[in-house]
Amino acid sequence: MDILILLPMFIPPSAIGYIILITLGKNSFIGVILEKYFNIRIIFTIQACIIASVIVTLPLMYQSIKTSIFAIDQDIINASKLDGASDFKIFTKIILPLCKNG
Repeated sequence: MDILILLPMFIPPSAIGYIILITLGKNSFIGVILEKYFNIRIIFTIQACIIASVIVTLPLMYQSIKTSIFAIDQDIINASKLDGASDFKIFTKIILPLCKNG
């Protein structure tokens, strides 16, 4: 899974742009479905710029968040489980606040 998320770091941005153009263009399989059934055109729009920016910056965000989460002391999480906290509560009240700097 890490390799798939980190892949855009090893592909030149111009190649990523070309891949997005081929994947979401008006003659591509996905582009035809989006335009025919949902009346959505993505290529050469602001949405395409946002998608490209997310794809290029995702590996950097992922590495930072992953490092922050793995730095959290497991004893804190185990103590909250012993106190009866649900997984959602642990995530929102313990993990997110502790990794906000990452």
